Amino acid sequence: MNVEITRKLNLCLSCEICNAVCPNNAITMEFQLGQFLPKVDKEKCTNCGLCLRICPGIDIDPEGLHNRKFSEDMFNGSCIESYIAYSKDISIRKNSGSGGLITHLVIELIKNKEFDYAFVLNFKKFEGEPARLNATDNIKEIFEAAKSKYIPSSVYNVIKTLQKRRDKKYIIVGMPCQIHGIKKFLSIADISEDNLFFLGLFCEKTLNFNILKYYEDTYKRHGERLVSFYFKTKEKYGWPGDTKLCFDSGREIIVDKKVRMSLKEFFQLNRCLFCLDKLNKEADISFGDCYIKGKSDFWGMSNIIIRTSKGKQIFEKYSHLFNFEKISVDEIRKTQGLEEKKRNLEYIKLLFPQIENQTPRVPVIRGYENVRKELLRLQKHIRWGAEYRPWRIKTVLLIRRMIEKIKWEIEERKSIIFRILFMIESFLIWLIPKKKKFRRGTVKNVIITGAGFRNKGAQAMLFTVMDEIRRRNPDAEIYLFSTRDYERMKNSRLYRIEVMPWTHESKVLIINPLNKIFIKDKKYGHLLRSIKKLLKSADCFIDISGYSLSSQWPFITSLEYLENLIIAKKFSIPFYIFPQSIGPFGYSFRQKLFLFPLLKLYLKYPEKIFVRETEGLKLVKRFSKNNV
Repeated sequence: MNVEITRKLNLCLSCEICNAVCPNNAITMEFQLGQFLPKVDKEKCTNCGLCLRICPGIDIDPEGLHNRKFSEDMFNGSCIESYIAYSKDISIRKNSGSGGLITHLVIELIKNKEFDYAFVLNFKKFEGEPARLNATDNIKEIFEAAKSKYIPSSVYNVIKTLQKRRDKKYIIVGMPCQIHGIKKFLSIADISEDNLFFLGLFCEKTLNFNILKYYEDTYKRHGERLVSFYFKTKEKYGWPGDTKLCFDSGREIIVDKKVRMSLKEFFQLNRCLFCLDKLNKEADISFGDCYIKGKSDFWGMSNIIIRTSKGKQIFEKYSHLFNFEKISVDEIRKTQGLEEKKRNLEYIKLLFPQIENQTPRVPVIRGYENVRKELLRLQKHIRWGAEYRPWRIKTVLLIRRMIEKIKWEIEERKSIIFRILFMIESFLIWLIPKKKKFRRGTVKNVIITGAGFRNKGAQAMLFTVMDEIRRRNPDAEIYLFSTRDYERMKNSRLYRIEVMPWTHESKVLIINPLNKIFIKDKKYGHLLRSIKKLLKSADCFIDISGYSLSSQWPFITSLEYLENLIIAKKFSIPFYIFPQSIGPFGYSFRQKLFLFPLLKLYLKYPEKIFVRETEGLKLVKRFSKNNV
């Protein structure tokens, strides 16, 4: 038994661990199907099985997750602490893929002689050889090794170095499959991890080397040759980064990140379909791009998961290098697309019979017909990338773009009709005379929006308003309309407050139920009746957003702000806009055409509008003067 089984089942990662550990030098690597695959010399091979025992490719589910009942946190791994962070060194941050944390930390650890060498990957173009991690103590090389590389990288030099020089201390920066393979080797070779520090990267698929050829063939001019390639660069449009190609003519081009995302399906390794570890669970510290809403900027930020006491100790010692903020690991998980791993679990159930029978044919298992069809479709696309069939790939992508364009045009027309009807509905609501319910001393039911438990500032505003309401009306019932806090539901009962979801879809359907022709609230539609009941009994509506009505946010944010006023008018609820920043109003012409007439009507509705800055006050007075 040897790694030819891994190759036969198309599970090879091109990590070269088998090549590095073979005691008889019976394994060499050959370039086929866009990656380096093991070739076993049968005359030299003694079938000792060492290569197969260490192979991370064949070890598809080391934790046995496919036998467990599914839970949302099963892909988290151990977590001591987790953060959003970025390097304080702007040059490192600009040069990195996201927040620059790994580069900065490695540089300082090497500078301070806490570790002797760091294994990093310097890769700019494919030259027909495996892309191997190399040990270095050179600060310039470490700096230049920054940025994401999605290609199959080899840990051959890591294994060989650990075999020969166990007395040195090493930092190893790697993907989940690489770290898993190295740790399997350490266990079998009886090498301690005491002198090793694992910095793990979140992984969103490894792509075979043919993707570089695809980019070159697609974007080069006649006679040009690709000399350097960067999967992600922030130099022009910032994070999360577009692809940069440099040709020998001196020409450089930036290719939109959407192209890279669309190509992953075709150039990913087959093994990635069976991966269950995106968050690098075996590292001392795991790092990845931060996709948490409202927590990113032009240069990007990182998510960090501290997994071991060694990782915690080192991070605390060097935390002065970073700006960071605590965040729950569940918040990180929700924004990292881990729902794909649930699908991969199903694929693994189909793969185990293949491993047992040593056949690449996907078996037919009762109850898994749809999963099998989906897997075969994905594997067909992977073959196109591995065999390099660019015209098939381009044809599929062209058809998809055409379909998306048609869908977009349909949605655009629906959007125009919806906006016209929305304006008519809003004008009709304004024209219907209704007496406001509010009378001093009779406030029993108060709705608060624009606040929540998401951070200390929002909490402080919410608690202040709640205290003032209860000081005046001890028996008042307070309702927080906040979708994010409804989903989290933390502390709401502790503070005697009921939380309800408050989505754009819900608001539009409350304004007019006939809007369901255009919009459906699949997630919270079942709660609409309860929300309407609260609105009918509400005595007061208070907005404490802080900063929402502005063109600096997506247009939908301003629209949702306006929807609060329309709903309050529809249900005759007195409305108060508590101190907040407003403006600027640099909307597009079409947005102004839609928004400004409604602002002219509905900014007159609140009892009082409190504006923090003079500029905001001037803007509001263009629409309403008597209540500001």
